[in-house]
Amino acid sequence: MNKTLFTIVFFAALLFFSNDKVFSKSWRINSDATKKPHFTSINAAMDSVSAGDTLYLDPGTNITAEQTISKQVTVIGPGYFLETIQPATISNYLFIRAPYTKLEGVTFTRNVRIDAHHVTIERCHVATWIDGHIGTYNRQYATIRQCYITQQIWGGGPSEANSSLWTIENNIIISKDRGICNLCNATVRNNYIRTNGNSASSYGVIYYSNNDIYNNIFINISNSNDVYYYANYDISSGKISNNVCSATNYYTEGNRVGYTSESELFTLEGSNENRYRLKDDSPAKGFATDGGDCGPFGGMYPYVLSGFPLGMPHFESSNVPTRPQDGQLRVTQKVVLQGE
Repeated sequence: MNKTLFTIVFFAALLFFSNDKVFSKSWRINSDATKKPHFTSINAAMDSVSAGDTLYLDPGTNITAEQTISKQVTVIGPGYFLETIQPATISNYLFIRAPYTKLEGVTFTRNVRIDAHHVTIERCHVATWIDGHIGTYNRQYATIRQCYITQQIWGGGPSEANSSLWTIENNIIISKDRGICNLCNATVRNNYIRTNGNSASSYGVIYYSNNDIYNNIFINISNSNDVYYYANYDISSGKISNNVCSATNYYTEGNRVGYTSESELFTLEGSNENRYRLKDDSPAKGFATDGGDCGPFGGMYPYVLSGFPLGMPHFESSNVPTRPQDGQLRVTQKVVLQGE
């Protein structure tokens, strides 16, 4: 899709969603004021928008100042790793302090800090931490789904209820240190987590209590210990099963262990998330609890390439003739909603 077509699609999305909900509104955000957006930042929007509104970040937007979401809104960008469309980027800290906030299709290059209940981060590219461990805020029931994360997810602590009951599913987490840490009563399923840190705490999941951890793929490149680490926290009621792991010393029952190379598991064809589709003979094939596949492309919410936002109208086909017919230039286009 070229930039012109995406612009048309973007405004079609604004019209579609504005008419879909009588009492909610859609707004454009672009850091370039010459593009005539409604607002140039999320901070600027907070004084004018209402709970339930949707904020669309234009392709190429780069918000460089620290941002705070103080009202329950949905923030939607164009996705990431797209061939001809620039991502929408927030390149400073984002604080989420309104419950039921949702982020989708946005790129983050600084920490995303969850400071509210029922926050959803979906189909985003997070090049740093998703952080729920600083301050005294309650941040239960967060959902982190179908994201491409190149650092770690950090909760408030395995014995603290303020960041409990998170769901972390169908993500690709390629971390220089640990993958997921400091959570209690969480569900961690259908992720691929690769850790490559040099510290003793560089594990796929560390410092946790009573978490259900299943249908994941873990590869720990630089640490010979298991991908799970028990540090004097209660794990008695958690379920750790049907994971494909690289390590062999802890929690082997119900898991497949000893797979230390990505080439044993994935096609490794293409770039970024494309690399992590399973080979036909992958040990993760058919090993999930439901008989399906382990990893981000299995389960109820399979990973979506490029993080294209759910329900965003886009062109499936376009035909522009080279010459008029009967004095008219008949342009045909097919617009569809992504609804997987």
